Amino acid sequence: MPDLYFLVEFPIFRDFDGDDVEALGVACELKEFPAGASVCREGDPGDAMFIVKSGVLEVSRRVQGKDLHINLVSEGEFFGEMALIDGSPRSADVTVREDAVLVKLPATAYRQLKGVRPACALKVADVLLKQLSFRVRRTTARALASEATVPAPAPQLAPSPAPGQAPVPLRSAAPPAGVATGPATKATKATKATKATKATKATKATKATAARKTAKDKQARPGKKAARTAKPKPAAQMGKRRGKV
Repeated sequence: MPDLYFLVEFPIFRDFDGDDVEALGVACELKEFPAGASVCREGDPGDAMFIVKSGVLEVSRRVQGKDLHINLVSEGEFFGEMALIDGSPRSADVTVREDAVLVKLPATAYRQLKGVRPACALKVADVLLKQLSFRVRRTTARALASEATVPAPAPQLAPSPAPGQAPVPLRSAAPPAGVATGPATKATKATKATKATKATKATKATKATAARKTAKDKQARPGKKAARTAKPKPAAQMGKRRGKV
């Protein structure tokens, strides 16, 4: 029976008392792996959970012919817990990076523990739920950080000016056609449309006012012309009229 009292040194296992540790020790097996050894491969049957007593292991997956690093696990941490929950096949490879001693809890032994020591089995389930919650939050944080660090388009480099020509100013790379440049794009378009409409109305009003003014000027112009062309009567005619009076 392996000695599992080292577990109570880690916060996630501190709810385990002496009886729980003893009961868990009866259900578990101790396994040793040298560096470079494979503990499990993606697709293998999920038949046990492993707790790391010592050493370092790498969790990875094979994606498009390349190994994708997922995580490192070390003393006090565990992996393969989904085998106790749903018995699904392994979803990743686990390889030993430094000589490791692992505590193996088979799924069959865990089911027996639920019948013999249900309180201890419930504490194990609580540990698994806490760890799953932590991993979901970590994955979400990584996804958000990845979206926030998307690089902006690189500015276009201006060509060198020919002799005697002025230098061409640099211009930022324009976004692809149909791609919005920000949340205010729709508001900006609406503002431009409103301004264009107002300008059109103002132009039409100005033209109408000018047309009315031109019409008035044309009506007043003949009278003024007649007044300008009227010739004064000769002084002799004015004298005759006076003599008659």
